[in-house]
Amino acid sequence: MKNKYLLLSLVAFLGLGVTACGPTSSEDPSVEPSTTPSTPVADGENPNAPVTPPSYEEDSIWFHYHRPEHDYDDWGLWLWECTPDGTHYAFDTFFEFNGMDSYGAISAQPISLWSDLSVNNIGLIVRDGAWTKDPDGAADRFISLSGFTKDENNIYHIYLVSGDMGVYDSTAGKDADIILESGFTTSKRIWVEANHALDSYKFFENDTLLKEKVYPSNESKKYADLTLSEEGNFDSVYTCELKFRKSGRTITTEIDTLPLFKTEKFNELYTYDGELGAIYTPTSTTFKVWSPASSNITLNIYESGTPKSVDSTKGNDEKTTYTMSKGEKGVFSYTVEGDLNGKYYTYSVTNKKFTNRETVDPYAKSAGVNGRRGMIIDFNDPRALPEGWNNANWDIHSQGEMTVWETHVADVTSSETWTGNANNKHLFNGVIEKGTTYTENDVTVKTGYDHIKELGVNTVQLVPVYDQDNDEIRKSFNWGYNPLNYNVIEGSYASDPYDGFVRVKEFRNLVKTFNDDGINVIMDVVYNHMSSLDNSGFNILMPGYYFRYQNGTPTSNSGCGNDTASDLPMMRKFMIDSTLFLAETYKLSGYRFDLMGLHDVDTMNELVKNLKENYNSDIVVYGEPWNMGTVSGITYAHQGNMSKWEGFAGFNDVMRDAIKGSVFDATSTGWATAEDGSQKSAYENVANSLLGYTPGSSKDPSKNVAYVSCHDNNTIFDKMKLSITDFDNNAPIAESELGKEVLTKCADYSAFTNSLVFASQGVSFMNAGEEMCRSKINEDNSLNHNSYNATYKCNELDYSRLIEYSEIYEEYKFMISLKQSVAALHYLTSEDVAENVTLNKTDDKTYIDISLKGEGKEYRIIFASASVDSSKAISADLTGYNFVGTVGAGNTTPTLNNLTLTPATAYYFVK
Repeated sequence: MKNKYLLLSLVAFLGLGVTACGPTSSEDPSVEPSTTPSTPVADGENPNAPVTPPSYEEDSIWFHYHRPEHDYDDWGLWLWECTPDGTHYAFDTFFEFNGMDSYGAISAQPISLWSDLSVNNIGLIVRDGAWTKDPDGAADRFISLSGFTKDENNIYHIYLVSGDMGVYDSTAGKDADIILESGFTTSKRIWVEANHALDSYKFFENDTLLKEKVYPSNESKKYADLTLSEEGNFDSVYTCELKFRKSGRTITTEIDTLPLFKTEKFNELYTYDGELGAIYTPTSTTFKVWSPASSNITLNIYESGTPKSVDSTKGNDEKTTYTMSKGEKGVFSYTVEGDLNGKYYTYSVTNKKFTNRETVDPYAKSAGVNGRRGMIIDFNDPRALPEGWNNANWDIHSQGEMTVWETHVADVTSSETWTGNANNKHLFNGVIEKGTTYTENDVTVKTGYDHIKELGVNTVQLVPVYDQDNDEIRKSFNWGYNPLNYNVIEGSYASDPYDGFVRVKEFRNLVKTFNDDGINVIMDVVYNHMSSLDNSGFNILMPGYYFRYQNGTPTSNSGCGNDTASDLPMMRKFMIDSTLFLAETYKLSGYRFDLMGLHDVDTMNELVKNLKENYNSDIVVYGEPWNMGTVSGITYAHQGNMSKWEGFAGFNDVMRDAIKGSVFDATSTGWATAEDGSQKSAYENVANSLLGYTPGSSKDPSKNVAYVSCHDNNTIFDKMKLSITDFDNNAPIAESELGKEVLTKCADYSAFTNSLVFASQGVSFMNAGEEMCRSKINEDNSLNHNSYNATYKCNELDYSRLIEYSEIYEEYKFMISLKQSVAALHYLTSEDVAENVTLNKTDDKTYIDISLKGEGKEYRIIFASASVDSSKAISADLTGYNFVGTVGAGNTTPTLNNLTLTPATAYYFVK
């Protein structure tokens, strides 16, 4: 294979963003293989001293990575296996470099790491420990091994260079002439930067020469610059021809027109407000797709939703094609006569970046296996309708009385203690299977669906169930924050992932079953990024438009390298259209927005308004309001802008960390759990959160989601193990070795932290399994704080713990019932809170005393932190009150006229 000097432009053309790595030339390896694995440890004074990578009895791959400054600390490779079109196939793992030579760092890996590289490709990202990518913000890189040749030691050598998207087969790559940056910096100015000195350059618009410049021989300029007299024309092709001085080589690069998407001129010409997607009727289907950038789009109609590349037996690639017509606002359309219900479709797209590239319609409403072909579907077809669906009625619970139980579909049925139909394991059908129990030592507990009902929560939040970039046939655990098709339900949770009707019907049946029992369903949505920018239908149809860029590079504030641009009209439209479609089609009660702080406020406000006006005025929307945006000119929907929010809420992380310690320091404690009183300063944050006060909004309980744990970070029980015991996650021991007394204390403290959550104004939220002291345990007994791709076992709900922690379970049932039934905990305005809720003055900061009024009743709740003086009687006028119960470490009936507090205990009174 020749040195790929042309690969840079090819990679840019295809959008194959990647990173860097490096060992030796396939013709002349500079490092001899070793039989003993070693790591690149500094040798004396030289941090880049040669280190021989490990050798393998089988074929292997050496990834060579060159950094000009030779600073390799903390850098490594994120590798996975994917199909040629970029579909994730197997594993996702970070590999540190395990070798070093004169070229740079080396990561040597056995070829068996990948199951079949004769069929599939290598997915690769070069990154450091903080997820900074090289090049900065680079998209995923996909490498076919078919273009490389083994050396005499059965090693494939792949060479990468820092700042370069190229993939090379020799060390010559680091000396190649490279264009580092190319694009419009404003709507009128073009900038191109190279790595080596230029002799001259020329700018063209289409075939018209705009500017030509020759640099004097005594100058070493590495850039080309052009300022236009008017705003650039989106429909034009701008190119720059650069001649390099030393090599004499000429490279022509196409200019990135991303900034032109943000002009008023573009919005005026191309913003479309009509319906998009496959618009079905029994007599015809009209297909509409927005793609002003494209010159040609072909509609492909398939009988099967399964490509042969996915399943050679079930697959069928026969298709009928139609050439679509481009109309107003850049919308391509075509109407096919006849009933297409149940058939599948894709688009083949040609534009500046792609030629006849096949993609799924971003507006597809269902899909075949692995989401590779969209489905044309009649949602009233019996194959899409569970019995009674059209007549089903449900009420959305008031936001103030919501008790949300967050779960993954698979977690409900993953444990051996769930004894339902094995065919339903990990599926929608398993979540709602009734009548399952677990028995141990003559004690029987309800599991699965019946457990959820018995617990008493009125809302279930499902981590993502839209179509993910997963293998729906060979399944592995995944949280699902890797969006593929937003409007399509994930097929791996359906009993038949090949049939697009099945996923629709079975998810509808799940929602109906919960609603029939008074339990709302909230969908977790992830519009802030996608699994891949390069393979996204959005980017194929409109390269660069739907994603957010800074200095010509995709932003990665989501950590995924492709933040979406909610502030642009057509991405905003998609989010608004998508949420309304999903809510109407599946009778959802609300949404949880992942990384909501990356969306702009205007989009969130319009989206919520649209749902309330056109779907249901009671729908509940909340999200993660973290401040993560960096692009200027955007008003992000983060906590700092909470006063601008209209009709939606955010997770209260100030409350979360004030109660039990920071999620970023597993051993830290909070106001509720610090036994030495060191966290008294958190008193105000905890007390104010009980009133529904939230960061950034002052006093607005309608914007408050109270919680202490969720699917992210440690479970609350594990947080207690790490923060109030001597458990060492670096030298973990089996849970049983902690001893019953320690485990009981962890259980009591974890329940106590949630007593504050369920006594707060606003939404009360818990992670599934907190009621049974859920622990996420790795095989080595360490605790998993980020189980997004861990095993089913690590993420399971172990129902035997309901027996072990039966008293804790009863306390959760009590707290949940209290939150739902006590009107004094349902206030959603600051005025109602001020009139009916009082923080009683206490003589120190170790306990909180709160009085509440509602519907003719008065309540008193006293929260004693872990640092409260248990020998001290507090002065509390409880005349006329009746004692209701306790949650936490205390379990005795208190004396009302001489109340003595037990640390880590909540006391409830009513009159």
